[in-house]
Amino acid sequence: MQRFVLTILFLVVLSNANYAQVDVSGLTPKQQNRIKQILAARQCPCGCDMTIATCLVDDPTCETSPELARKIIDEVINETPKIDLKRIDISHLSKEQQLEIYKVLSSNNCTCECGMTIATCLVDDPTCETSPELARKVVDEIINETPKIDLKRVDISHLSNEQQVEVYKVLSSKNCTCGCGMTLAKCLVDDPTCDVSPKLAMAEIKRSAPEKSGPTPGASIARRLKSDRGKWYKEVVGKQLVYIYVGNGYRKKEKIWLCSDGTFQSSGYGGSISSLGSVAFSDGGRHGNWAVNSDILTLAFGNGSSAKYKLSLYDGFLYLDNTRYFRTANDVCK
Repeated sequence: MQRFVLTILFLVVLSNANYAQVDVSGLTPKQQNRIKQILAARQCPCGCDMTIATCLVDDPTCETSPELARKIIDEVINETPKIDLKRIDISHLSKEQQLEIYKVLSSNNCTCECGMTIATCLVDDPTCETSPELARKVVDEIINETPKIDLKRVDISHLSNEQQVEVYKVLSSKNCTCGCGMTLAKCLVDDPTCDVSPKLAMAEIKRSAPEKSGPTPGASIARRLKSDRGKWYKEVVGKQLVYIYVGNGYRKKEKIWLCSDGTFQSSGYGGSISSLGSVAFSDGGRHGNWAVNSDILTLAFGNGSSAKYKLSLYDGFLYLDNTRYFRTANDVCK
C-alpha cells in the first residue's frame, strides 16, 4: 500500500514537472505522460524490488533510478513514430525530417475538399491526386530548409541556401590551422583576432560552392549540345535535381542545376553519419553544358567528359536511370 501511494505521489509530482532528481519541465504533457507510464511499469535493478517511479521517491540515496529515468526521458524525446504515408516515400530522410514532414501534413487539410488532413488523405484516399502533390511540395521544402548561418567575418549571403549549408558543413568538419583546436566555423565566430580562419574559409567556399551569377564556368570549353525541347526537356529545364541517400551509416547528397541557357552546375558531398557532419568528399566544381533528346539527358563536362542518363517518371518522381531525384526550385540559374 505504501509503495502504491508513493508511486501515485511520484506521478503527481512528475505531472507537475517539479521533481528534484529528474527534470521534465521542458517536455510536453504528452511526453510527460509517456515517461510516467514507463517509469511506473519498469522495475529498478538496484535490488529494491520497486518500480523506477517508486524508487525515485522512496529511496533518494539510490543512484540507479535517476540514471535510468534520464535514459528513459532521452528515449521518449528521441522517439519517432513509424510513419507510413503510403504513396509518399520518406524512408530515406532523417528521423527529424520525417517528423517535421508528418507534423506539417497532419496539421494542414488537403485541398481536394475531402475534409481530411493531407496525411490522412494520403492513406485513406488512394484515388486522390492532390494529396501526393501537396505532400511532395512539403518534402521538398523540408529538404531545402536552411538554418540561419552567420560566420561573422566571412560573407556567404550571396550563396544559395543549399550552398550555405554545404559550406557550413565543410567549415564545421575541418580544423583551423592556427593552433586554436577549433573548427574553421567556430574559430571564425569565437576568435575575431585570428587571421588564418578567414583565408582558409574563403578557399573552402570557392571549392565547395559553384559560382551563382554569370555564365557557368567551364561551359565555354564543354561540348555544345542541342535539345529537342520536347516533353522531357520541359520536365527538367530550369530545375534543380537533388539526390539524397541515407543508409548503412552513410549519407550522400548530389545536386544538378539545369539552366535554361543550356549550361549546368553540380555539386555533391557524402560521408559517414557517425562522423557528425564531417564531409568525406565534396565536389563543387563540375559544370558544362546539357541537353535532353527524347528521354536521354546528356551532361557534357568542362573537362571534356560526358555522361548520359535515361529519364523516367514514376509516381510523380523523376528518375535518372534507376536513381530517384527530387525536382526543386532552381536558386542558382534560370
